[in-house]
Amino acid sequence: MEREEFKRILEEKGYPYEETLTRIMVGKHRNSIDLSELKSIPSNVVFRNMGSLSLDSIEAIPSGVVFMNGLYVYFNSLRRIHPSVRFLNEGERIYTCTKTVGAVTIWSFSFGVPGISDYRVLNKMISMGLFWRS
Repeated sequence: MEREEFKRILEEKGYPYEETLTRIMVGKHRNSIDLSELKSIPSNVVFRNMGSLSLDSIEAIPSGVVFMNGLYVYFNSLRRIHPSVRFLNEGERIYTCTKTVGAVTIWSFSFGVPGISDYRVLNKMISMGLFWRS
């Protein structure tokens, strides 16, 4: 999806965003965001809303996307996650997916490794490209 089309959709839905030279930052001071009908999003988007985020129809998360929202991120059609994607949500939140990503079916990111946060494990798996296979 092109950046301009994505910004137009955000404006139609009333979701605030800020644009820099390289990023679109979505949702500051906004609770939940529902973008469940979108099949794709552009690269270099930062989600930073206070509530949950629904991306139920998205099949791939492109490069440079960062999740910094306050609650859950929902996926139902996700197949691929680019190695540069980062999950940096507040607190220990669960990310749910009801489909297979690569060779891994993800129901929640709760790894239970003593002394290592679930974020570090998830982001390491993403950075290794484990979810970017065809």
